[in-house]
Amino acid sequence: MDRQIKYSKPIGDVSTEKSRIVEMEHALRKTVSEVTRNLEKFPRRQSCLLCGEAADSAEQFFHRKVEFLRCSNCGHIQSFNVPTLEYDRIVSDSLGYSGIYPDTSKKDYDSRIQRVYEPKLAWMLEALGNEPQRLKDSAWLDIGCGTGSFLSALKEKGFSNYHGVDVDQHNLSIAQKYLGKDVVSESAKSVGEIIASTEADVITAFFVLEHVEEMVEVVNALRTKPKGTIFAIAVPTFSFISLFEGFVENHYPRSLDAMVHSQIYTEKSIDYLFSASGFEVLSEWIFGQDIADIHRFFEVGLAESYPENMRREFSSKFSKIIDPLQQIVDQAAFADSKHVLAVKK
Repeated sequence: MDRQIKYSKPIGDVSTEKSRIVEMEHALRKTVSEVTRNLEKFPRRQSCLLCGEAADSAEQFFHRKVEFLRCSNCGHIQSFNVPTLEYDRIVSDSLGYSGIYPDTSKKDYDSRIQRVYEPKLAWMLEALGNEPQRLKDSAWLDIGCGTGSFLSALKEKGFSNYHGVDVDQHNLSIAQKYLGKDVVSESAKSVGEIIASTEADVITAFFVLEHVEEMVEVVNALRTKPKGTIFAIAVPTFSFISLFEGFVENHYPRSLDAMVHSQIYTEKSIDYLFSASGFEVLSEWIFGQDIADIHRFFEVGLAESYPENMRREFSSKFSKIIDPLQQIVDQAAFADSKHVLAVKK
């Protein structure tokens, strides 16, 4: 079956989230700088977290003073030092996820579902073709469900057999408020264990796998899934902005910050993930926020050096070219994220 490829998405769909990062720029920049100094104290990686290849054969490079590896076998990019549970605790204590994902009004919650998550579901249904009723009858599991936004999109479209799991109690409390306590649950299991034990027909994991160190376990769990199982993911990818932010150290590096993102996918490592686990990719959706990030750098710089009326004037001009420039980046497969839908062969 030919792989479908879809490109781009208007930046206006995430304008609220983009504005929040601009507001938090200085605090995030400071937090990243302080937290990532700790990473070099942790053990050196002996093997690739995705394919298990020996680390001594990998290419080494520095990104904002943090050492990274690119696996010689699967192409996955990961920090040279392993972010253990202790590092995760340092990140969590420093960042405070309630500030990143605040409990907003029902209106704002619904708006995010419509802008961000209903398009994900529409893309999946389009890619899977003419089986809407079978999909509505299928069991869905959303790993890393967060505040339940994708599950809410399923609910809005008439789906009824769905469940979500997450580890963050703050996010789960929001999800439970809108969906009920029986729809989402906290899980102490690893992602690999969750995949191995679920009987769901459709498994989704949007911006989750980049936080999972035990990806060899995930690949092995996916191998056990029955034929026809659908698996959809979204992951950050090493991109135009990844390179750009590496040379602009006075701004918050959203793509590869070594704090939240101590690993990042490449085209090669995504292909490895699915081929090694026995899945066939049906569709990709390539779009990013690379140019929006440059706009953020631009806005912060203007605010520090120019009068407010000049900042507004030049920021407005830049905002008009974000989507056209991002489309070029997307179509070159150089965007900072990729959505992928696959089926078990």
